[in-house]
Amino acid sequence: MNSSALRIAARIASVVLLAAGAILGVFGANVGAQSADDDPAKVEQGQEIYESNCVGCHSADGTGSTSGRPLTDVAAEQADRSVHIASVTDGLGGSMPAFGERLSAEEIDAVVSYVRLTFVSEAAAEEEAAAEESADELARTGAASRTLVAAGALMLLAGLSVTRFERHLRE
Repeated sequence: MNSSALRIAARIASVVLLAAGAILGVFGANVGAQSADDDPAKVEQGQEIYESNCVGCHSADGTGSTSGRPLTDVAAEQADRSVHIASVTDGLGGSMPAFGERLSAEEIDAVVSYVRLTFVSEAAAEEEAAAEESADELARTGAASRTLVAAGALMLLAGLSVTRFERHLRE
């Protein structure tokens, strides 16, 4: 390989390593920093709203009826909470009425938290508990973020070393 090709390869390697190191450093520091929007503190209020507005179609235990679908595992089926909020607020065509005129945004938020935190099948609850345990272990040890930050730092150092090597080739 001639020196021109070596310089180009060194420059490409340094840019890739520096960029990858920076990305890993930034994302590694944020591992485990997300929190759920479903609020356990709103469950009691949400239950009252559910019993007054939803039981007729979805039943007291969320198993549904001929006029309303089951709500068991709705959080697992639709991870995007905003979709659930919108379906309660705006309704679902002819299959579910809109509650945006009858309930405040705070009440809808509470009933959605109640449904998403209460109507969970045993299998989904076990999966969630295992996931929470893993997340708690990562948060406690910080293993994931420390590993990513360390990998990022090593890539930055490697990128700097390649940059120095490339400069040496130019001399």
